[in-house]
Amino acid sequence: MTGVQTCALPICGADFISLYRFFPGIPGSTKILDVPFELIGEKIHPSAVTTRFGDYIILAGKERRVFQLSASGELIASGKLKKKHHRQPEGIAFMSSGRLVIADEGSGQKGRITTY
Repeated sequence: MTGVQTCALPICGADFISLYRFFPGIPGSTKILDVPFELIGEKIHPSAVTTRFGDYIILAGKERRVFQLSASGELIASGKLKKKHHRQPEGIAFMSSGRLVIADEGSGQKGRITTY
């Protein structure tokens, strides 16, 4: 199926986030992974998630952090986004060229799309 989207949803009051896969226009979703916060070292507030080569790339907007997890949920890498470049990061994706795209709402200013 084309157009596969993956969505990260925080579970309120729990010690983990759950990743779900859904297909646009088709009702329902499938849980694919639970990720304990202790695995990534902190409780985060995920804004978005995308996939790349089978790994999950999670954007935690409130914390301005990006996490790369393996398909089994192991932490591979993490990084911090600079506030001067990312006022309110809310979206993450990869272009077909492989470039990373992060979208910011702007916190009362113009939104911004940054590519890496």
